[in-house]
Parts: sequence; structure tokens; C-alpha cells
Amino acid sequence: MKHSRTNKSSNLTHIDFDSALANTSMDELRESVREVLEMLSDVDERAHGRVVDSLLHRAARGSSDWSPTALSDAQVAEVLDFTRIVRRKGRAAPEDVDDYLRLGSAAFRRKDYAAAHQIFDALLCPICNGELYLGEEEMVEQVLCVDPAECAVQYVISTYMITPAAKRVGAVRAAIDEAQSLGNFREPLHEMERVAIEPLPDVEVFLRQWQTCLATEVSGRTGLELWKRTLAA
Repeated sequence: MKHSRTNKSSNLTHIDFDSALANTSMDELRESVREVLEMLSDVDERAHGRVVDSLLHRAARGSSDWSPTALSDAQVAEVLDFTRIVRRKGRAAPEDVDDYLRLGSAAFRRKDYAAAHQIFDALLCPICNGELYLGEEEMVEQVLCVDPAECAVQYVISTYMITPAAKRVGAVRAAIDEAQSLGNFREPLHEMERVAIEPLPDVEVFLRQWQTCLATEVSGRTGLELWKRTLAA
């Protein structure tokens, strides 16, 4: 009986919350979000970081004209220099990787796909391939505060965006294979459209080209079966 009363109380609380949220002004809501994030930062740094990243992504995908501050050439060069150093060492501090992957995500949200691709290709790919030890025995997603799966999808989308249409199929397939260990690509097109800041250009043409490619490839190869499911959906 006690369990039943608890569930009922919880349901009523959710009803009150929805009503309160609907009647909260934007200024009050912003203040509440800041308070919650401040409390969360003291409790769970990873959860705090991923909530902030989610809010930034929603803002970039929203109807406003907001976008993150542009990355300078010096910032991109700093990431590339960092990556060269840690790849030689074979290890990197997770907090440094977090900071630099966030720069890649910032470039992606600003639609600076060339810079995003440079950063993810230099830093994310060695992580996918196990070339970088992050100082912990846990899985990558448990070590980093950023969500590596989201970064993996952003990398694939950036590849799509910067590659000429004639070479796009091969480039995207290679990017998916590269990021496979971190991303969820069981339904690649769904993932790309979920994360993309803007509609994917010429996606119908791309899918036709991919289908033609599938017809000439050996079935069962990583990536090909994934896209077969997408095309069949």
C-alpha cells in the first residue's frame, strides 16, 4: 500500500510540475535553469556538462539566429597541436579532451563544418581507434564529460557537409566506419537528421547513390548493412 501511495503522489507532482512550467515566464525559467545547473555542477560534473551541451545544441537548432562564437584559426591550430603531442605520448587527460571536443561541437553548431571536421578527425578518431589512453579503465563515455556518441554523429555530418556530392558516399561510409565504436549508427540517417543543425543537402540524391553502391558491394560489410536498414525503412 505504501508503494501505491508513493506512485500516486509522484503522478500528482508531475501534473503540478507541468502546470507550473506552462505558467512560468521565460525570465523565470532561465533563472531556474541556471540554479539547477549550478546545483548539478556540485553533484555530477558529467551530467552537468551534457545538460549544458544539450541546451547549446537546442539553441543552435532553434528558430532564433543564435550560434556559438566563431573559432579562430589559432584555436583550431591549438587543437591540432595538442592532438599531435598526445598521439605521440599515447595518452591524454580527459578534461583536456573534453575542452577540445567541445570546440569541435561549437564549430559544428556554428555550421563551420570544415573546422569541426578538422578537430574531430584529429582527436575523436584516435579515441575511436584506441590510440589514446584517457587514464581510466572505464568506457570512454564514462570518462569524458562530453557525450562522445554525439561528437561521433557530428563528425559524420561534418564529413557529409564538406565533401563534394560525387565523393560523398565513400567519405560518409568511411567516417561511419571510423566512428562506429563511439556512435549509435544502427539507423544512420535518423541519427544524422536528429543531430544536424540544418537539413542535409541533396539527401535524396545521396541515398540513391548509396543504394547504387550497395548493389555492387559485398553484403555484410560494416556500414553497408546499416544503410540497407535505412533504405528499407
